[in-house]
Formats: sequence, C-alpha cells, structure tokens
Amino acid sequence: FKKETFKWGLAKDKVALFLEKHRFGMTQIISHEILKSKYLAGFSEDLPLAEGECIGVAERTWETAK
Repeated sequence: FKKETFKWGLAKDKVALFLEKHRFGMTQIISHEILKSKYLAGFSEDLPLAEGECIGVAERTWETAK
C-alpha cells in the first residue's frame, strides 16, 4: 500500500532474546489479526495488512545513568 522497502526482520520466536540482549523486555506481540480487530476496528474493513507481520511492544528493563 505504502510501497515501503523491507529493511530488517526477525522471527517471532527470536524477539524476546533479541530484546533481552538490548535490555528490553517483551510486553506484547500484536499479530495482524489483533491489530485489525482491536486497534483498527471501524477504520477500514478492507485495509490490507501483511500476514505474518507483527508489532512488538517492549519496555526498557534498566535505568539510564544520570
């Protein structure tokens, strides 16, 4: 739709370990089904979303030095 170039990806089962190495913790993985039903409901029923693409929600697990 937006003709975005795919630059980088990571398998869903590798996300938590990747985030831990960068001092983040996984909060939630949002699939295209959840995105469409929970966050885009009523926006556009025929909105094309990439199947298999997910959004990862993470939070920092360490404090920044002051």
